[in-house]
Formats: sequence, C-alpha cells, structure tokens
Amino acid sequence: MRTKIIAIAIITAIAAPAIAQRGGPIDRLDTDDDGFISREEFEMPNHRRAKRADADGDGAITLAEVAEQQDKAEARTQERAATAREKAAERFTNMDADGDGAVTQEEAENFAFSKLDKDDDGYLSREEMRKQMRKHLGAQKGKARRDRRPEHY
Repeated sequence: MRTKIIAIAIITAIAAPAIAQRGGPIDRLDTDDDGFISREEFEMPNHRRAKRADADGDGAITLAEVAEQQDKAEARTQERAATAREKAAERFTNMDADGDGAVTQEEAENFAFSKLDKDDDGYLSREEMRKQMRKHLGAQKGKARRDRRPEHY
C-alpha cells in the first residue's frame, strides 16, 4: 500500500505542474486538438527530478531510489536547520550586549535600532525604514517561493 501511495505521489509531483501550464504541455499532448488528452496521447513529462531519482539510469525508479532521494532531501533540510541555528546563535550573541547569556527587551531594541540606523546618526529616517520594509517583504516573497518548492521530486 505504501509503495502505491509513493508511486502516485511521484507521478503527481512530476506530471501535475507540467500539465497545468496553459498553452504548453497540454497543447503538445493534445495532438488531435479535440480538447482532451487520451491515454494514447498522454506521456509523462521528461522531468529532471525523475531523472535524478533514477540513480542507476535504468529508466525505472525503485522504492530504494525513492528512499535515497528522501534521505538526501532530509539531509539538506537538516543542513539548513543547522545553518539557521548557527545564525540565530550569532544574532543572539550580538544582541547580548552585556554578555550575561540573556537578551533583555532593551538589548533587543538597541540591536534592532542599530541595524536599521544605516548612517549611525542616532535616528531612523523614513528612507531607512522604507528600505528595511522592502528588504523584509522581498525576503518574505522569496521564502514563500522556496516553501512551495518540493524537497523531493
């Protein structure tokens, strides 16, 4: 049962994004232009994730190859988590002005203010605030795009 679920997930992950695009793969698959794709017309997109999953290049993906791809994806996730922890520890250390191992509200605010005050004049201009807002919103959009990308095929 689990193998069937994994196989269905693989097929869906590979085929659905390509089929959903307007004017591209649908038109190429619907060779008789009847608005429908028959089984004879249908073929799986030649997707790079599927090629990557076929580790031995034999044209078929085994459960072992699926597991290997999952392991690689999980390792990438763990690496990103470790990097995020390191960055968080570095930020914490930078915020902890008195080095006592705890960050007070005042230390956090002082740190944030100093990061925003790019010209070190002791004031936040509207332009400094706008730049930070644009930077933050851009980072959020990028994160949203990354979150939609599957880690595996």
